[in-house]
Amino acid sequence: MKKNLDTIILFAFFMGVFTILMYSVHTDMQAHIKHIVDINNNEKSYPPNFAFYWLVNILSGFSDKYMRPVTILLMSVVSVIKYIVSKRIIAELNPSVFFEQSHSRILNLIAISLFFCFAIPDPYSFLILNKMYLGRFAPIVWHNSTTIMLFPFAILLFWRQLKVFESVDNLKIRDVIILNVLVFLNIVIKPSFIFVYAPVTLLFILKNTTKYSIRKTLLILTPIVTAAIIIALQYFLIYILQIGSIQEERSSIALSYPFTVISTWIPKWYVPISLLLSFTLPIYTMIFYKEIFKFKPFIYSLHLTITGIIISAIIIEEGPRMYHGNFGWQNVICSYLLFLSTLSFLAPKFISANSRSKKDIIALVILTLHVLSGILYLTKIISTKSFS
Repeated sequence: MKKNLDTIILFAFFMGVFTILMYSVHTDMQAHIKHIVDINNNEKSYPPNFAFYWLVNILSGFSDKYMRPVTILLMSVVSVIKYIVSKRIIAELNPSVFFEQSHSRILNLIAISLFFCFAIPDPYSFLILNKMYLGRFAPIVWHNSTTIMLFPFAILLFWRQLKVFESVDNLKIRDVIILNVLVFLNIVIKPSFIFVYAPVTLLFILKNTTKYSIRKTLLILTPIVTAAIIIALQYFLIYILQIGSIQEERSSIALSYPFTVISTWIPKWYVPISLLLSFTLPIYTMIFYKEIFKFKPFIYSLHLTITGIIISAIIIEEGPRMYHGNFGWQNVICSYLLFLSTLSFLAPKFISANSRSKKDIIALVILTLHVLSGILYLTKIISTKSFS
């Protein structure tokens, strides 16, 4: 019981937060539940990313009455799993540090801090724009059920792929199957992360093909092939057949001038400032800890994040979903992975107060600012009943 106290407390916390959000704040969760109700009334069909809708429907016994409580429970469970997986990754990346039981509390604190890491607000965004979330590249989201459900599976895909990169010489069919299953689960929950995972992972594989045999190259390419096939099928179902859309009007995909969507929330001149305040800790770490560029989890997550930002900057939906920012959801996942890998790198430097250098203390102060920003953001959502 004592060993899992952090998990129990977090679960209770999530249950409380999602209950407040469900019944007091207008979010995407209510819209997704309404879509399930419409499905049961034969007014809508399941979308190609059906997993959340199908699971809530099954768990609620197809009853409108239980859909909100089931969604609250599901969001709380996947958030706890996200915490457990993140904590394990940090520990596995620092086995000599967190092997000692005495350091378990610090590990818990670092993992919990990830749940509140948020873009640091400034007077202009907070007082003039009156926004904390829209226009930022936030590593957490509280209002979108499919993204929240996607998180643990995206993190697991990131982690399992890294392990495959590190152990290609001892590659097992089981590892490849797990990757393919995780790719499938990611897509049927929400395909956003796969938009960056597929091209970036392909780039990493092609960069090292000379080190691999033809058989191993083909094996490690299968998740990319799986992703391409299912994404192509989803594109056909969503944009050609218009199956499962919440909106009635047709939508399509197009290229745009950079940051067309985000500029509806913030001025374009403010985008660099938004990037700086969203990624202050990773940027600081890159400047003052050059050795992080040898830390593969960070390099992988950095490539994912940059690719995600580029996609959100130049690809848009035309039609009723144009300003929904649906090609920006990968930024939430990738930002989290960037913070996860940054904190995994910094964790050993935070352990002992006696051995911390000045730059370690500054890094800890910046992390604290990110965490306090996340707490402020959650407080703002609840008090203003708006997630913007």
